[in-house]
Order: sequence, then structure tokens, then C-alpha cells
Amino acid sequence: MYDLYEVFADPHVLQREMLLEVEYPVPGKIKQIGFPIKLSRPPGEWRNHAPSLGEHTNMMLTQINYSPE
Repeated sequence: MYDLYEVFADPHVLQREMLLEVEYPVPGKIKQIGFPIKLSRPPGEWRNHAPSLGEHTNMMLTQINYSPE
């Protein structure tokens, strides 16, 4: 049985690009699981990082008619 480090060093996992390095605003580059389903057109792609804690709070509260105060 593989441990976590062995899984992501496996040639098959590397060939399928199942480990991505993604740039985040605060911590910088982090590793993340790749797309498990591979499509020829359009191929899956990473677009946005996960939001930081509270990043969208004001936007969401405004949409449900809360004032900024």
C-alpha cells in the first residue's frame, strides 16, 4: 500500500497530472489534486483559487439587502 508521498510519485499519477501546483494570493504556490476526469475538448483547467475566509462576505450580504454597516 502506498503512503501519500508514494501516491504522488507514481508514474501513472504523474502522467495523468493528478497533482497541480497552484498559485494562491497569500500562501503562494500550493499543491492540489488535479482533475480526475480527462476530456479531450475542452480539457479541464484550473481557473480560480478557493476564496479566503470572508473574501465574499460583503458581496453576499449586499445581495440579500444587508447594508455595509
